[in-house]
Amino acid sequence: MESEQYLAAAEKKYKQNLENFISGIFRESFLPSHGPGHHRRVWKYGCELAVNGLFQVRDELSALKLLIACYLHDAGMAYERGEMHGKRSMELCRIFLRKNHLHDEDFEDVLGAIENHDKKDYSEAGDPSSLKLILSIADDLDAFGFTGIYRYIEIYLERNVPLNQLGRKIGINAGTRYENFRKHCSHSPDLLNRHSIRYRVLEDFCLNYTMQSDSYIFGTGSPQGFCGIAEIIGEMLKQKIYPGTEMNRYIAERACSDTVILWFSGELEKEMSEAI
Repeated sequence: MESEQYLAAAEKKYKQNLENFISGIFRESFLPSHGPGHHRRVWKYGCELAVNGLFQVRDELSALKLLIACYLHDAGMAYERGEMHGKRSMELCRIFLRKNHLHDEDFEDVLGAIENHDKKDYSEAGDPSSLKLILSIADDLDAFGFTGIYRYIEIYLERNVPLNQLGRKIGINAGTRYENFRKHCSHSPDLLNRHSIRYRVLEDFCLNYTMQSDSYIFGTGSPQGFCGIAEIIGEMLKQKIYPGTEMNRYIAERACSDTVILWFSGELEKEMSEAI
């Protein structure tokens, strides 16, 4: 059986259970950047990496491990927005395993990968085909593109990063993630090119944001340009407005005519609708 068949079999058997579980966790927590949609996309990227040979899916169990790791790695973000969310995610994974009559001892690598997925010490040598590595890279891929821009801004605002520092901080963090992806995926030119394009979208945004932020006055009530995108997202967080269609509607109701903000919102909605 090919890896695609194992992945499809695991998905058919457990994906809906995972969907129900992760949706229940985030029902009372407004965090679009790390909610169910993020976990679905990371699973998609995990499958893409596996099919391209980064992770060996030898049987349905290894496919199931990847599925669970992708779907639950950030579950703890519903309760813990900081560095300890991996540990909380691991605890929630244990609950899922027991609810589905799966034994903890058979999934120790999954629990370890979930707990440590956000420890991005890329200088640390490790098994290039490990579950932790593929989960980390799949998670990183969702940090690129227009979706990645939104996700970075949202979580950095949640962590109280000043608006005038966002461009630089995002650029540094994303650049490290991209270099790790490039290092491990150089054997697959198509995969590398596809996600390099998505990374360039984020990189260009950070460069433009940083240049504008040197002279931009935040808090005037009239968001403009790249820095204005972050201000709009901050307003959306306060009012619990989701990215995508709701964001476009909010911008229209706000009578915002800034071309950069309108461009970003439209591209984000398009990208998110195509992702799942």
